[in-house]
Amino acid sequence: MDLKEVLVAETKTVCSFASDDNIHKIATGSARDAVELAKTQFGLDLDWSDDSVAEVEKAMAWLRACYSSDDPRPTENQVSATAVGFGSYIGEVFRRNHGGQWGIVTLGEEKKPGLRADGGLTFWPWVQVRARITGIDEENVADYYQGLLHKLRQ
Repeated sequence: MDLKEVLVAETKTVCSFASDDNIHKIATGSARDAVELAKTQFGLDLDWSDDSVAEVEKAMAWLRACYSSDDPRPTENQVSATAVGFGSYIGEVFRRNHGGQWGIVTLGEEKKPGLRADGGLTFWPWVQVRARITGIDEENVADYYQGLLHKLRQ
């Protein structure tokens, strides 16, 4: 299953979820690091509100442009670290404001870190941010987050 298939699958209920304390620790620490990075590198103040995800998109748009260029293109390690950091921030904003747990989502043969909302919605913010940076999915993360909130209310 490729990355695009994982992104599309978030609306399906055919995945399993297992809460994972290690993923929770990684995500909460990475989210705090992303707040600091947003401040120092992008001049953004992230305050853990739903609205702050629109600020994250400003950084993602810049990172997408950098990834598209050849001079200097971020390394694979930089993309991965950024995806975990800002994906964790998005996930933590959701979890803190709407409930949920970090864990491992299994979809077919794929196992990815993700969240399950208290209402059962399962999603992969690390995957989404990576897709945004690399251009696999051009949907901005603010729209992605609003889509999650919409699904949560259904």
